[in-house]
Amino acid sequence: MQIYAAKWGKITILNENQLKDILYFSFGKVYKFSMSKSSPFSQTAIKRHECPSTGMTAEYFANKFFSLTVFWRDQLIHNIALGPGKDRQYSGHGATSYSDEIARAVKWYENKKAVTWVEPPLDWALITSPFQKQVLQALMKNIYFGQTTSYGSLARLSGNNRAARAVGRAMSQNPWPLIVPCHRVLTGKGTLGGFSSGLALKKILLFLENRVDQEMVANVQASD
Repeated sequence: MQIYAAKWGKITILNENQLKDILYFSFGKVYKFSMSKSSPFSQTAIKRHECPSTGMTAEYFANKFFSLTVFWRDQLIHNIALGPGKDRQYSGHGATSYSDEIARAVKWYENKKAVTWVEPPLDWALITSPFQKQVLQALMKNIYFGQTTSYGSLARLSGNNRAARAVGRAMSQNPWPLIVPCHRVLTGKGTLGGFSSGLALKKILLFLENRVDQEMVANVQASD
C-alpha cells in the first residue's frame, strides 16, 4: 500500500512502504481507509470511510489513467475530486447502491468503453445559482461520451447566447467532474480552455473518449 496526502483534491504519494492504512486529507479533515479484498471491479476503489465531523462518507476509485474520490452525504454525491491514476482494488462494499455503478464506469473508462451515467444521485441543493444549475444539467443531457462542445454552444443550450464566460465560470465550479462532464467543453477554436483538475487530466479523459490522440496526451504531461 501507499500513503496519500490530499488537500483541495490534489493527491500526492508520500511513500511506497507497505502500510496498514491509507490516510486521505481533504478540506482539513482526515479520512482513514483500510484495504479489503478484490471484487469483479478490480483496480477501481478502496473501502469507504465515514467522517462524523462532516457527516460525509468518502470513497476512492481509480484506474491506471485517473482516480476520483467521491464524497457522499445523505446518500447523495456532495463533491468529487479527480487525481492521478493508480492501481487499486474495489472493496465491493460501497457507500451506496450507486457505488458499483461508479466502479464499473471507472473500469470501462480504462478500457475506452462508452460510459453513460444513469440518474446519478447528485446533491443539486448545493447549486444555488439557477443559471449554473441550468448549464450543468444542459451539459449532462446533451453532450455524451465521445462528444465535445464549446463554451458558447453550451451557453446557447442553456438559453443564453452571450453567456460563454459565465459558462466557463460554471464549469470551473462544477462539484462533480467526470459525472457532469466539464472536460468535454472546449473553446470556440477547439483548444482545451480550462479544467479545475488540470489540463493533463482533461486531455487524458478526452483521450479515453477518443477525442485526442496519445501523442497529445504525452505532450501535455511533459509540459506540466
